[in-house]
Amino acid sequence: MEPIVSHDGNSIDAPNNDSAISEVFGHPILDLHLTLWDLFQDASHSSPDADAIVSLWQPHNHLSNDQHQAPSGTNEPYLRWSYSQLKDKTERLAESLEKLGCREGMRLAVVLGNCAEWGLFFWAAARIRMAFVPLDATVLLDAKKTILSVKPQVLVAQDADGAKALDLSDAQISQPSICILCAGSDLDSWLKLSDLLKPTEQLDSAHTITDSVDYNQDEDPALIIFTSGTTGDPKGCWHTNRNLISQCCDFDPEVNAMGPLRWLIHTPVSHVFAINNALRAWRWSGTAVFPSKSFNVDATLKALVQEQCSIMSATPTLVKALLTHPGFPSADQLDLRIVTIGGTSIGAEDIRLCREGLGAQMAIQVFGMSEGAPIITWQRYDPDLVDGWHPGVGKVLPGAAVRICRPETREILPRSEIGELHIGGTSVITKYFNRGADGSMYTDETGNWLATGDQARIDEKGVVVYILGRYKDLIIRGGENIYPINIERELQQLDGLQVQVIGVPDDLAGQVPVAIVVLPEDMTKAQVMEKARKADQRYALDSVYTLQELQLERLPLTALGKVKKQQLKARVLEHRQANSATKTQLSNGASPPPFVDKLLGICEQLTGTRPSVTESFKYLADSITLLRYCDHVLRICGQRLYLQDFVENDTIEKQAHLLLSRKLQQARLVITPEVPKYNPPSSKQQARTYTSSSGFTSTPAEEKDTFFFAKRAVVRAGFSPSDIEDVLPIRHSLHRTAIGSRPQSYHNRMVFRVCNVAQHQILRALQKALDSRPMLRTIVFPASNRVPFHAVLVTSPALVDQLVHEVEVDSEDDAWNIFRDDSSQAHSSPFMFQTDVVRAMSDGQLFLSFTFNHSVIDALSITQWYHELDHWIQDINTDIPALTPFRLFSDLFTQYEDSEPARKNIVFHTRKLRGISRFSGALWPPQKASGLLIANDEGSPLAKEQMGFSRTRAPIPTFWSSPCIVGSHKTTG
Repeated sequence: MEPIVSHDGNSIDAPNNDSAISEVFGHPILDLHLTLWDLFQDASHSSPDADAIVSLWQPHNHLSNDQHQAPSGTNEPYLRWSYSQLKDKTERLAESLEKLGCREGMRLAVVLGNCAEWGLFFWAAARIRMAFVPLDATVLLDAKKTILSVKPQVLVAQDADGAKALDLSDAQISQPSICILCAGSDLDSWLKLSDLLKPTEQLDSAHTITDSVDYNQDEDPALIIFTSGTTGDPKGCWHTNRNLISQCCDFDPEVNAMGPLRWLIHTPVSHVFAINNALRAWRWSGTAVFPSKSFNVDATLKALVQEQCSIMSATPTLVKALLTHPGFPSADQLDLRIVTIGGTSIGAEDIRLCREGLGAQMAIQVFGMSEGAPIITWQRYDPDLVDGWHPGVGKVLPGAAVRICRPETREILPRSEIGELHIGGTSVITKYFNRGADGSMYTDETGNWLATGDQARIDEKGVVVYILGRYKDLIIRGGENIYPINIERELQQLDGLQVQVIGVPDDLAGQVPVAIVVLPEDMTKAQVMEKARKADQRYALDSVYTLQELQLERLPLTALGKVKKQQLKARVLEHRQANSATKTQLSNGASPPPFVDKLLGICEQLTGTRPSVTESFKYLADSITLLRYCDHVLRICGQRLYLQDFVENDTIEKQAHLLLSRKLQQARLVITPEVPKYNPPSSKQQARTYTSSSGFTSTPAEEKDTFFFAKRAVVRAGFSPSDIEDVLPIRHSLHRTAIGSRPQSYHNRMVFRVCNVAQHQILRALQKALDSRPMLRTIVFPASNRVPFHAVLVTSPALVDQLVHEVEVDSEDDAWNIFRDDSSQAHSSPFMFQTDVVRAMSDGQLFLSFTFNHSVIDALSITQWYHELDHWIQDINTDIPALTPFRLFSDLFTQYEDSEPARKNIVFHTRKLRGISRFSGALWPPQKASGLLIANDEGSPLAKEQMGFSRTRAPIPTFWSSPCIVGSHKTTG
């Protein structure tokens, strides 16, 4: 056992059953008994004359009646408060608020920029033990919505204009509220902050709060900050005193004796980034420097020089904005000791820019969230850093905990495996404001945890954490995961290039990467595409777009300088859709250009390279890109090109000749006749007049028509010929699996235990899952020559009723009797797929029992289908890219089964296997047990012996650790 820190701050013993799991606990925080006000009192006592707040954009005598001078004795043009001054103002403000009825547990919301009043109200709230709620003053519409949701007892605005812009009326806020203006002219029903700093006898009692609030001492609200809401409605993160004490621990003590650190607070004070920086400054008697009301490059540069700021937080985008500013000072004019950098992926070049460009002694990457920050970072002199950088984000801080779990589960993965990052510890919140139980939060024996949605891994030593990006940004190309961060790192090696990579939908590949760039002079998009392709074939970009093409002046950024990728993606999709429509209009005009020009254009679009007409394709693209090339050829040229064609037609010139020949011989390329279209009967009643007793009178010519037999089989199954969606041939090797003498041998039954979901969710998901897989909606029928075919039926309620059965049994033992029923009758059906949703009434346990015919599934396709079904059971609105239709493969296989390569393949194998029949031992291995490979062979001489094997019950093993489908069992031979 090893000591770890739980969410209550106590040191407990962590279960150490597997030391190689991806789980790390930081050291416990020892002073969690303190309050925020305790910290401020300690700092004020130790450094009463030190600067607590410097605001370069506010006048020096703001909120001061004594026209005080700066400690140096010289009048300054801007505000500077010492710790003793800030403490005095805070206590006077807190006394006034308490006289007006403010109490512990109430909420104090501020709609302020980066200003001294923000710090003043922060500490006043801490003094009274109110919850401090900072809101973004730059987006007043969002601030108004949040105010109506939070219902604060105290609301603070910067001035009368800001208050009017909020457009709040007394009727909109259900509880009596105190509204306060920090500066400017008077406004009806709003108090002036300057009046609250006067003796309390002068207060107007008309604004007094009379209602009480329910307050739970255990919840201890100190700070509520709201997430950006980029993936949904903003969530209020409920930080307690203990959370904040834990977050501002001194994990990397300052060894330089040059005095307290001066923290530049230039990011929005409604965000955890700035709040944490200010709190760390004030805890350790440092200075919070506000260069401007909202971020401004000129003001930031002025503060860095004029106030000699020693610590600054930034994103890579913000660092580049500073360095490219024409007024950027020389490095020797700055005194930056540390730049903490985060918000996105950090490369070695970002660290180098901070150290060489900004002159920082050290640049440290850091990871945190609105729910807790910082969680992971580096100490400045960690031996694992090389030139100040490491590809990992860092190591887990005191008060924090990290584990890597299988996505959408709580199963902890082995070290070095990639999964979803979960964070916990005393630095992480345990609830959101005004929200019920959140699926991302959970509790186990080690404490509280939050699933972040980030992809991450922990190294094999269990020390360094690597973060790979957001799962929602992951690009899945042809079933392979591509991390945009990896492509961006490769492209950022091009000097001066700014790039963001996103995934966009693609019919064949599922998704493909595209890049949005800000190109430096003398760089082309072709160079960007070439760089990505040379780095790795998987990184081949579908397209490169400039901001001008997307009608953007600059990259869309959050208040912290993080790129809003979802906005970029929306712009790219709009642009692609507009271009697609334009191309369609052009193609309907004049005669098309030669195949050569079209093929060259397609190749350039997909690979970024325009080859010569005689250059081989072998080294230009991988198989996924070639598949997409074939798809584009069909769309643009109207002719099919298959992967097999590249063997002998590996150049544009050869492919053009091939397409031309196919166009001239189009009639010879028709493999299967188009399925006739039938108009449905005029009413549902007519549509269902077909029954199994309905017969067809046929002519000899009709009997040779495969579609005639398809119609007859469909009618016998209780459906109408108009329900036929498609008719597909079955490969010869699968004929016996479709129509064989022992149906048990060619069916597969899989049983899953389903937990924590309602039965209607399962039924709804099954219908959607059936709709996505035509092969599961098939019946088998023989043609005139007894050759089997599949008839695909359209999705309908009647079909779902035939394929999906709801079964209720008394107990799990009764359910097992159904699962073990491997008699011939249980498998004889024209339908290639059926499922039972079985409920054991004794305990409400649900099971899913699937029975498949081997002719419609294989291991890869069915595993993918299970995963999709699992997603839809949890969330029916999950967007899953459609797969390439099986019909395309069927057409291709049919076309080529009599081709020269196929004949050569048969000749090769027949020669190789000639004479093997003389070695029966190689074909039929010795039987180890009678009936080993059969389940219930009724009528077989071995049936009696087999009974002993088939009736042995085995537990359903764990298959997926999903909240939904968690077990599987195969029950048939």
